[in-house]
Amino acid sequence: MNRIQKTILLFGITIIVLMGVYPPWIKHGGSITGEDGGYRLITKRSKNFELDLKRLGVQWSMVAIATGGLLVIFKDSKQIKNSGQ
Repeated sequence: MNRIQKTILLFGITIIVLMGVYPPWIKHGGSITGEDGGYRLITKRSKNFELDLKRLGVQWSMVAIATGGLLVIFKDSKQIKNSGQ
């Protein structure tokens, strides 16, 4: 793994961790049930809010796919040549 790939991987992991610390929420109660509750610190949970696990899962998946794609794109050409011998 080259330097660029290590940077991409570290960035992807950092984004996923930050998404877990500030996840999306669903607000219950009031006139609209299940409305967007925005993004809040994970420790700021209240009884009217619930984690939006579907949205968080989609976000994590997209970051993982993008990170994986960038890792493949920036694969060192020397590594490809050496693995073929």
